[in-house]
Amino acid sequence: MKDLDLLAINLLAAFTDALYRLVLQTFGIYRHSWLSYPLNPLFSTVVFGNSFIIARHIAQGGRKKEVLKVTCLLGLQFFLSIPATLIVVYTIFPWYSKGRELEKVFIAGVCPLIVSIPKVLARSLVLKLDCVHPGVLHLLVGCLYSSSAIVFRVVQAELTSFKLFVALGVGHAFIDLIERLTITMRDYIWQSIFRLLVRCNRTQSLSYSARHARTPRSMRFVADVSIQLLLTEPTALVSAVGLRQVYKFMFSDISNRPSVPDLVWGFLERCATGLAIDVVFNTVSLWLQVRVFNIAVLKVWNSKNWRAHFIANIVFTLMSILYFTGFLFVIIRTKNDPHTPIRFTFNCSLPFSPNK
Repeated sequence: MKDLDLLAINLLAAFTDALYRLVLQTFGIYRHSWLSYPLNPLFSTVVFGNSFIIARHIAQGGRKKEVLKVTCLLGLQFFLSIPATLIVVYTIFPWYSKGRELEKVFIAGVCPLIVSIPKVLARSLVLKLDCVHPGVLHLLVGCLYSSSAIVFRVVQAELTSFKLFVALGVGHAFIDLIERLTITMRDYIWQSIFRLLVRCNRTQSLSYSARHARTPRSMRFVADVSIQLLLTEPTALVSAVGLRQVYKFMFSDISNRPSVPDLVWGFLERCATGLAIDVVFNTVSLWLQVRVFNIAVLKVWNSKNWRAHFIANIVFTLMSILYFTGFLFVIIRTKNDPHTPIRFTFNCSLPFSPNK
C-alpha cells in the first residue's frame, strides 16, 4: 500500500470532497443540484489515478501502451457506469416519482436495460487482462451488477400492489436467467462454430481459435460472475425492502404510521416471496450451468472462495447504497408523503430535513 500510494490519494480526494461540501453548506447553497457536478470529475480522476498506479505496479517493465491499456481496463466498470448513473439519477428517478402505478412497473422493467451495454462491454474486455488472476476478474465488473440490482429492487419495493411486485419479480428473475445463460453460452457457441469450421477447413488458425474460444480462464470468470449474481440479487432485495420499511417506521407521520407488526409482516411477506422466486430461477440456472454447460460453479464455491465472494458482495452493496441512498430516499419519501416536493438535489440532510 505504501509503495502504491493509494491510501494517500484517496484520503486527499476524500478531504477535498468533504471540504467542498462543508464550504457550500457554510454559505447555505448546498442544495443546488448543479453544485455536485465538480465532484464528478474528481471521482473520475481518483478512479483513473488508482487504476494507473495499480497498472504500473502490475505491468512492471511494460511499455507505456501496455500500462495505459491495463489502466483503462481496470477503471472500465466505473467509466462505463458514469453515463448510466447520470441517466438513472436525473431522468429515470424523476420520471418514476411522477408516474402512475403501471408506468412505474414499465420504468422498473426498463431500468436494468440501461446498464446492459456497460455490462456486456465490461465482461468482454476484462478477460483481456492476462496479467490478472482469473479468480479476481469478477471484481472488475461486480460494482455494475450490485448497483443495478440495488436500484431495481428499490423501485420494485416501492410498488403498492403486491401482485405487481410479484409479477415484476418473476419478469426480472426470468431476464436474469437469460442473462446468465447468455454469459455461459457465448464461449460455448463460439467454440462450437470454430470446431465446425475446423472440420470444413482444417487450417491451423481455425484450430487455434477453437482451442481458445472456451478456455479455463473464461469458464472460471463465468463461474465467479454467476456466484456474485446469486449473492447480489437476494442482498439487494432484502436491503431495498428493509430500507422502505425503516423509512415508514422512522419518518412517516404519526397519524399515518403503520404498526410495527404490520411493518414486520410486510417485510417478511415481500422478502419471502421475492427470495422464493429467485430460488426457483437460480436453481434452474445453476442446473443448466453445471449439468449442460459444465461450468464449475459448485467447485469454485466449495474451494473456500465463498468467503471472498461474501466480502466482495458486502463491499459492493455498501458502495452502492452509500452512493444512491440520497436519490433513493427521495423516491421513498415522495411515495409516502406526496405533498413533499420532489428534489433530486445535492443535499446531505435528506431524509432528515423537515418537509417544506
